[in-house]
Amino acid sequence: MVKKRIFKTGDRKKKHGKRKPVFDTKKTFVELLDEAVKQEEKGERYGSGNKARKYYETACDFYERAHKKDEKDFSCIYNWARVTYILATFTNPAYNTQKRLDLLQLSIDRFKRALAIDPYALDAMFNLKQALSNFGEICLDEISNQAALSLYREACELGEKLFKLQEEVYIREENENKQNIKSNEEKRTDQNLKNNKTSEMDIENNDNSLNSEKEKSKDNTIMEKEEVYCEKDSTYATILSSRGEHLFNSMNIFDAIFFEKALEHQTKVIQRIIPEKSNSLVIYHQKAKELCNKGDILCTFGEILIKNGESVDEFSPSQEMYREALSIYEKALTYEESNNSILCKIGDMKLILARNYLLLSQQKFDDAYQSMLKLIRQGLDIYKIAIKNSISSYEQQPLDPEIYLRIAKGLSYYDDLTVQCQKMLQKFIQVGGSLEILENDYQLVNFDFSDDIKNVSWFNEIMSQLE
Repeated sequence: MVKKRIFKTGDRKKKHGKRKPVFDTKKTFVELLDEAVKQEEKGERYGSGNKARKYYETACDFYERAHKKDEKDFSCIYNWARVTYILATFTNPAYNTQKRLDLLQLSIDRFKRALAIDPYALDAMFNLKQALSNFGEICLDEISNQAALSLYREACELGEKLFKLQEEVYIREENENKQNIKSNEEKRTDQNLKNNKTSEMDIENNDNSLNSEKEKSKDNTIMEKEEVYCEKDSTYATILSSRGEHLFNSMNIFDAIFFEKALEHQTKVIQRIIPEKSNSLVIYHQKAKELCNKGDILCTFGEILIKNGESVDEFSPSQEMYREALSIYEKALTYEESNNSILCKIGDMKLILARNYLLLSQQKFDDAYQSMLKLIRQGLDIYKIAIKNSISSYEQQPLDPEIYLRIAKGLSYYDDLTVQCQKMLQKFIQVGGSLEILENDYQLVNFDFSDDIKNVSWFNEIMSQLE
């Protein structure tokens, strides 16, 4: 590598004026890649700002020069496309709209070239899908609906292909793991027999030892199988649920089989994890996590049913799913009693179920309305525990602004808790609440303030602070 020359005076700068830096043309492909990675890492460390963007731009230049030396290297062109996409979506500072469109188009072209080299690169496929979707969003705002629709369709088709490949990878890896477990079991058995080979005189004395070794081998194999199957079934359940949600949200196609299969696989995972046998905190955490995963799948299924036009009543399938999800979250809490994430899921479900009774209520304070108030009160009590955990000196678990917003919404239905409602709304603003969070929260937990509270002056004054 050519060493940097040192000039003792500024004569050269005076003669030539300001000029762009010249890259060392003698750098090898590997050296250029290394330099690109270094520049990208610098950009990551800064995170945002002009310096960060400049480092990403320089990294892009190095990836481009490396690509010219080896146009068939997948890693190079994939990373070049990825950094181009980072620049296209950079927000602080952001490029103008035309520059963003140009960069998105370049990233799309480069991801496609990467996939031409490796058609089964899932990361490249996923990032291409994201780039197409982003391009479509800008086109929808700045160019035309038709251009956006074309990009969205391509992104959806790619998403379908991606999900199918993920399923194929899952099935292939599951078969490979089964074969590996079988092979390891055979090796252990052979080794145990070899280690315990004795003369006939010692066989009787060593029977217990041999049986013990066999039992240990059997236990290890069972644990290994359970661990592998749990991980794979949980992953597959997530893939299936995501695919069902993607089909409906992107193509307006509802197919319950994806959610039903996802629940089937997730149930297998939960049944295999038995914390009581191990008394391990890690296993208790895993049990709680997998239970919550099943609750999340049920909530997504219920939400899609409602969006698909289900007529909601107390015993409609979506409400039954929400109740089952609530029961599962409550069971998860028995394994991790101080987990704020689980507590907030329970509080959220109480509000979601309360809203259904509000829709069924014909007049204020009828039976349906009273059922709603009961569920809200239960939700508020759960959120109260989460708040207490969030300020605990033993283990701090900060709450998201949305939680304070949901508490305020619940309090708005009680005439004697108006002051508390007002305080919670102010707290929501203090911890970073915004108009965007307020609007997005309806998509997460479909529960609103009471109509009565919306008409009072102090409520509108606080809302104006968010604008």
